[in-house]
Amino acid sequence: MYDGKTLVVILCMHRSGSSLTANVLHRLGMSLGPFDLLGCDENNRFGYFEPRPLYELDMELQEHALGFCDDVPQSPDVLRRFVENEGRWDPNVSIPDSLLERGKEFVGRLIESGPICGFKDPRIPLLWPYWSRVLSSFDGLRIVPLLLIRSPHEIAMSIFKRSSGELTYQNALDVTAVHFKRISGILEGWQGVHALVRFDSEMFSDDLCRAAQKCGLKWCETALREVYDAGSQHHAASVVTHPAQKLFEHIARLADGRNSKSNLRQVERDATQREEILRANLRRTTQRSESLRREAETLREQHEQFREERKQACREREQARQERMQLLQQLDRVRQRCEQAYGQREQIRQNCEKIIQQRDEARRQCEQARGQREQIRQNCEEIVQQRDEARRQCEQARGQREQIRQNCDKIVQQRDEAQRQCEQARQKIEALTRSQEQLQADFSHLRRSRLLKLRDRLLAALRRTPILRSWAFVATRNNVSLP
Repeated sequence: MYDGKTLVVILCMHRSGSSLTANVLHRLGMSLGPFDLLGCDENNRFGYFEPRPLYELDMELQEHALGFCDDVPQSPDVLRRFVENEGRWDPNVSIPDSLLERGKEFVGRLIESGPICGFKDPRIPLLWPYWSRVLSSFDGLRIVPLLLIRSPHEIAMSIFKRSSGELTYQNALDVTAVHFKRISGILEGWQGVHALVRFDSEMFSDDLCRAAQKCGLKWCETALREVYDAGSQHHAASVVTHPAQKLFEHIARLADGRNSKSNLRQVERDATQREEILRANLRRTTQRSESLRREAETLREQHEQFREERKQACREREQARQERMQLLQQLDRVRQRCEQAYGQREQIRQNCEKIIQQRDEARRQCEQARGQREQIRQNCEEIVQQRDEARRQCEQARGQREQIRQNCDKIVQQRDEAQRQCEQARQKIEALTRSQEQLQADFSHLRRSRLLKLRDRLLAALRRTPILRSWAFVATRNNVSLP
């Protein structure tokens, strides 16, 4: 079904140059599918070249199978179990069908995007039990595992630096050893074509060229030079006394020439390889026996379940017989109700005839209503015209109101000015009134003093005249006052 299609699966550990490798292969023509890719950040300025659906699926699957979703376990207990179990799944872990369908859908869409396609995620070696089941369902598909490895010391130092010291160097080596262990197990059980790329400044270019050719891609040195600078590596490869180093050398089939005791190490590696093979065979045998034991337990449980289901079926059959008797009784009641319904149907038919008559009457009324509606529409048009005229008059009234307001402002100003002038006039009148009263008082005083003087003169003249002397005496004695 998928003859002629090639799927490249990059198997690696975190911080092993997988983003760079996927970038180069993508430039050489390997399709990454019609998916959104993870963006770039300070750790990968060109991006991770991981499809986002694959990233989310592997995160969820790793949390389900191993108890953590990050690059390395953050909990000390989870990290200890992970290292002790060497990344193997718990036998009780089962893969939900929904996750299998999501994986098959992802691979199907990826294969349809091009003749040579591939994907990478450092979690894949830990999730190989899942991905091997998914890939086995695509008959005729040529699958090429690309093993990408890097010196354990470089990986541990990169993880240690990236975690700012929260994860120790030794723990980083332990996690690297688990990944290499899983990759080594995949390689030992693989029967088809595979490719090996060592992320080293001296061998990376040649290994990647051979791997691209195995995948069916045409090599181009320019595609590598555009994105790779051999001098930009932050850590140098170094031999460490850790199982991760032996696994690295076993996978790479390479002895580090910087170790002066190369012969002894070669013997140790061979012994380690034989021991690992025996252990792998023993583990497979143990797993097979455990699987058979679980299958036997499952069969026993299924037998007990079948017996319970048979008893349940008998009970359900008796219950069905009782329900049948009840249904027969209900059928008799339904027949009676049907006879009643026939009588009601005749009544309903008569009602329907009345309703038809009412409908005709309603139609006639609707015609009348349409005529009234037309009349109302004409009235509405007249009202709209009147409204427009009223709006125009309102605009004129607003202009007149504004003119009146301005006139009122002028009148108020004139009133204020008149009040001010009236106040000044009132003050002047009060001053004149006070002056008049003072003049009247002065005039009365002056008039009285002159009259007194005139009376004195007249009395003096009377005294000098004998005829009038008696009259002056009488006037003086009677205190006669002159007006």
